[in-house]
Amino acid sequence: MTDDSSGSRTGPGRSPYIAVGTEIGSYRIEAYLDRGGMASVYEATDLRLTRKVALKVLTEELAEGSDFRERFLRESRFAASLDHPNIVPIYEAGEADGHLYIAMRYVRGNNLAEVLRKDGPFEPRRALAILSPVADALDAAHNAGLVHRDVKPANILLTAAAGRDGYEHVYLTDFGLTKATSALTKLTATGNFIGTMAYVSPEQIRGEPLDARTDLYAFGCVAYECLTGVPPFVRDDQAALLWAHLNEPPAAVSDHRGDLLPADSVMAKALAKNPSDRYQTCDEFTQALSDMLLTGRHSPSSVLITATPNPAGSPRQRRWPRVALRPPKCHSQTTLSRQQRAAGKARMNLQAARNHRTMLSRQQRARRLDRRSYRMLDDRRMGSSVHRPRARPPGRPDPADPGDHADPGAGQRSPSSPRWQAWPQF
Repeated sequence: MTDDSSGSRTGPGRSPYIAVGTEIGSYRIEAYLDRGGMASVYEATDLRLTRKVALKVLTEELAEGSDFRERFLRESRFAASLDHPNIVPIYEAGEADGHLYIAMRYVRGNNLAEVLRKDGPFEPRRALAILSPVADALDAAHNAGLVHRDVKPANILLTAAAGRDGYEHVYLTDFGLTKATSALTKLTATGNFIGTMAYVSPEQIRGEPLDARTDLYAFGCVAYECLTGVPPFVRDDQAALLWAHLNEPPAAVSDHRGDLLPADSVMAKALAKNPSDRYQTCDEFTQALSDMLLTGRHSPSSVLITATPNPAGSPRQRRWPRVALRPPKCHSQTTLSRQQRAAGKARMNLQAARNHRTMLSRQQRARRLDRRSYRMLDDRRMGSSVHRPRARPPGRPDPADPGDHADPGAGQRSPSSPRWQAWPQF
């Protein structure tokens, strides 16, 4: 898949496996590029469309198995349906002249393993600029029901074209060797895993069912290597390496780089032995790593905090600040109740004022009536005419007095008239 080849390999144009100029189906071999554990990669020309492609030809040992051949063709066609800007598109998967092959886009650049060998560990910003597109590509494949099973730096391609944040554009390749999530891990005819020992998950070693969290473990190993320059487990023997994946915790990132102490808890969760203890998606993992290394934010509920043993005689140091997991206080309910209480109190005060005014008006009316009654009684006793009705004009009868008919001499009402009889008598 890449242009560069190491010094131990033969140069482009001189293939020790398939001769240059050999035609496999509709593809002509132009140069040898690379070799992995399961296939060799060649630069080839599509004779039908006259375009350059990367042709991955599987080894003869794998091509001889009929079961593997059928599964490879079926799953390669399924992987060809993936459409993502960070996944190398697969043009065709087929068999010709006894060779199983996958034709995919030819990407001019280097893979992540070569860049790490050349440049060493990355700064957090560049590491996340490479890891975030890979996480998006893996989540897209997982949503389609595929498990990559071989996530490693050699399958991550970096091109010269500017990608996210001005860094290289990132491609995830080798999807032609994926498996459906319901399948089990199996050994090949040569007894090797379909995967790479330095990045294999514990459940893959045990032969358990695989799902998206298997790729997350391998992706965590890749992120660990991007930050430290080495895989999480380095052993001289393959058996010791498998044992470490199954039983031993990885060394903290801060043991390699002291300035990356916040990444220890995030990496410990991504590389947990139990799949249920890991992050649920690759994007969730990269977001947590970005929050720790770039923005300084953190979420205590999503971070696994592990206790480290304290050597005897050394002062105890807290490696991570203790965070209270109390839920935030909701001020909206408190403010609302205060407003309700204030409104209710205002209504009560208004009603009390109305009642007070009503009571005062009643008392005032009663006092006025009392004063008027006593005044009238005083006038009656003293003979005052203050409250007597006005005199009638002469000659006009009083309509209230039936016995008064046109008495011309009656200028005032008689005390014995019915009008006067209505008043209290003393």
